[in-house]
Amino acid sequence: MSQQRNELQKELTEFEDKVRTLALSLYSTTSPDSPRLQEARRLFELGDLESANRVLNPDDLERDKDLLENAETFLDQKKQILAQEYLTKAQLLALNKNNPDWFSDARYYYTEALAIHESYDTCFSAAKFLAEQNQFSQAIQYIELMLKYAIDDSQKAATLNYLAISHQNTQQLARAEEEYTEALNIRRILAEKNPSAFQINLATTLLNLGLFYQKNVPNKEKSLDYSNHAI
Repeated sequence: MSQQRNELQKELTEFEDKVRTLALSLYSTTSPDSPRLQEARRLFELGDLESANRVLNPDDLERDKDLLENAETFLDQKKQILAQEYLTKAQLLALNKNNPDWFSDARYYYTEALAIHESYDTCFSAAKFLAEQNQFSQAIQYIELMLKYAIDDSQKAATLNYLAISHQNTQQLARAEEEYTEALNIRRILAEKNPSAFQINLATTLLNLGLFYQKNVPNKEKSLDYSNHAI
């Protein structure tokens, strides 16, 4: 009897804890609300837990989840389209320099495109625009974001090569050398697997690294070695 009483007491305590947890969730001022939750709350207050459970009908919940997933897909597509429109607006402003504020206006639209839909392509467009205007410090932050969205080693190597060029232009030579070297290692592996597709990219990085050493490192033999390999 004593053992049964202890087990029942334990079950009651656990039940009370669960009721308190549910009550905190139902009556939290920060929790979202809905007609279903309001009805479940009313039935919970009456102590009718089974009816409160039935209010949250699984079929209704699944239907609304499907609707939400479709809405999120639609919203994502709309974001991509709108971001592309902002990018196009920025590019048109950059082409037509009659407006004295063309640079700040174009930069605004590039920034907004990224805020709407951040991706490899939007980051690349913004970085390219800034680099062309010698705004390398600002371009670097977008090129670094490109690494986050690179879908394969080819894109990663291209981004590292681009990042190295930007760091070289801002005299961050140690970082530039590290990025050139990493890009080179990736492109060597890619070229071994598919020479026709990646040898030209490998040659580009070899040449970039050779020119980097020629300009920034007194060891000319090293620069010639990379340049000759590129040729």
